[in-house]
Formats: sequence, structure tokens, C-alpha cells
Amino acid sequence: MADNEVNSVPATDARTSSGPSTGPTAGPVVVSEANPRYFAVGLGETADRRAVYLTGSHVNNNFHDGSGPGADCAETPEPNDFHGYLGFLKDRGHNFVRLWRWEQFRSQVAGGAFHFCMTPQPWPRTGPGTAKDGKPKFDLSRFDPAFFDRLRDYVITAGSEGIYVSVMFFEGFGLHLSLPPDNVEGHPFYATNNVNGIGIHSINDYQVLPLDPRVQALQEAYIRKAVDTIQDLPNVLYAGGLFCRIGQLRTCRSTLWRSTGGLFQHRHLVPSLRNERCLRPTYSYLGT
Repeated sequence: MADNEVNSVPATDARTSSGPSTGPTAGPVVVSEANPRYFAVGLGETADRRAVYLTGSHVNNNFHDGSGPGADCAETPEPNDFHGYLGFLKDRGHNFVRLWRWEQFRSQVAGGAFHFCMTPQPWPRTGPGTAKDGKPKFDLSRFDPAFFDRLRDYVITAGSEGIYVSVMFFEGFGLHLSLPPDNVEGHPFYATNNVNGIGIHSINDYQVLPLDPRVQALQEAYIRKAVDTIQDLPNVLYAGGLFCRIGQLRTCRSTLWRSTGGLFQHRHLVPSLRNERCLRPTYSYLGT
């Protein structure tokens, strides 16, 4: 790991499974040659690869700490219970989760009924100076091992329970749909919150082309680091991002890929990451 991604439903038989998640994942997934609308376990002879139907119970707070009732952040971030979540999935024979990345370290949802003060973030809070929440500013030139260690640990732990993980790079909900002003002012890239002179002022500065080259470079570096952290694991898929800005869906989608590559993933994201030797010769898939 460096220092600091229908035709008819296949019949259920010995080569087809939706789980149950009673042991480690059987291996990385590939597109099924028997029915390309499905994945198959990418091990063994092509003819013997069984289809895998990915299914799970969704929750959108399964990575960070810091979500709870009320608009104000808790003095001590509320821990998420990832192991309890995996137990819930395993008991029901589920085999898939989307691992959510929330980008705001301070925000509110549901009209202020809940706070999303999410930690850890990819960058350390070193200062000098304080961010909007009174804690040290972020240094966007460095990575926080706590974020990437947790990412790797969670993916490994899920895999040991037979669960595939779609790792989300970005989410647009916070910038687009959480309450102002913290939808922007609670983001590490807001000028008050970092020591690097990066200053987004709206969703356009982060999700709509053209981007400030410095913002794009930081997004690219984060993606490379995240992929480098987990690409060797057999149960990884990638999700570029969700909740693009309404009315600019196409532009926003292209930006979420462009910020890490080009127009949608296949035109630049995957090729650029391969050029950086981040997408190793294992199986992994990227979607929304």
C-alpha cells in the first residue's frame, strides 16, 4: 500500500448465488459471459464461473462517525457501528453494501433534525488556525491515515463475511441538498477550513466544469490514494458519486468522472488510474 475503485435471470443452481454470506467472498467479480447483465466470480475456467447476484440492505451512514439527532455536532463524534451493520446483513444472507463517503465535516439534514459532522476525512486537521467548527484547519496536501486505514479495514472485514463493497468516491447530496450555509461552508475545500488557499464558494466550484485546476488535482490525488489502498482486495467495486445537481445532471456526472479522469469513467478515469498504476491487474468495476 502506498504512503500516505436482462436477459433472463440465471437459474439458481450450483453456479449461481446471491449468498448467503456465510464465509469470505469467493473472489473478485467479472461480467458474466453467460449473461452480461450479471456478475460472476472471476476465478477458474470461464465455463464454470457462477453468477453472483449482489443484494443488501442500504444505510447511508456506514463509514464515518459523527451523525446524530439535532443540528449541532456532538462534542465527541457518534461512532458508527459497522460491525453491527455487517451482522445485520449476514443474518439476512446479504452480500453487498455501498460504503458511503460524506464530504462535509459539518452539515445538517432533514431540515436540521440531524447533523452530519463526518469524521474521519481524507485529510488531516493540523492547523494552524481553526475551521468553522472551531477545530484545526485541514491540510489538503497530506492524507490522514485514519481515513484510509478505516477504509481498508472495513473492506477487509466485509469481505471476511462474504460481502462485496461498492466504495463511493464522492457524494453530491451534501453540497446540493443539505442546509446552507454549511452545505458549502462545512466542506474542507471552503477557504476558511484549510491551510492551502483552496476556496470553493458553491456546488459549481466542486462539481461543474470547468474546475479550478487545484481542486481537480486534489480530487485526482484522493482517488489515486483510495484506489491504491484497497485495489488488491477481491471484494471491491467503485462508485463515482451520487446526487448530482438537478438541472445539470449530465455536466455534473461528467465532472465527477472528470475530476478523477474524463467524461464518464471509461473515457479517462480508468485509463488515467491505470497510467498511475493504481488499477492493478485485478477485477474491479466502477459505476454510479
